[in-house]
Amino acid sequence: PRTLNRGEKFPDKDMQNVMIDLHLYQCFGKSWQSLELSRHLDRATDGKGHWPGVPEVVSSGLEVSVSEWSLRLPDWSDEFPVAKKWRELSAEDKDETMKEFAKRQLKTLRKASAWQFWSWKVDASNEGFWSAQECLARGLLDPKAF
Repeated sequence: PRTLNRGEKFPDKDMQNVMIDLHLYQCFGKSWQSLELSRHLDRATDGKGHWPGVPEVVSSGLEVSVSEWSLRLPDWSDEFPVAKKWRELSAEDKDETMKEFAKRQLKTLRKASAWQFWSWKVDASNEGFWSAQECLARGLLDPKAF
């Protein structure tokens, strides 16, 4: 097996009977951690920022499954623009932002053959954005989306 690099021709012309499995997180790595909150929402809408992402796989004619995604944003360090913006928002504004983030991600994910939220339940009390159960209970995820 080999790893495709950004800009490399995708897919390989010999790929057949293949489903590409993507893990789409907007919290890990400098490219995500350096984005403003508004840019995270943009990337959730257009599916850019991961390579290959859902748009590239779908346009290639291959099937895609997103087997890992979440509502986690890089807000754990004051070095990250999202953390700075997060401190300025009310609890209500944070919830509305997360609802919008979820809605936009789901719009992109619906282009995939299948998708699965990262986990049904997470026991860590401060990591609810990884838990479908908690995000549904808080109204951040629309149950009709499932």
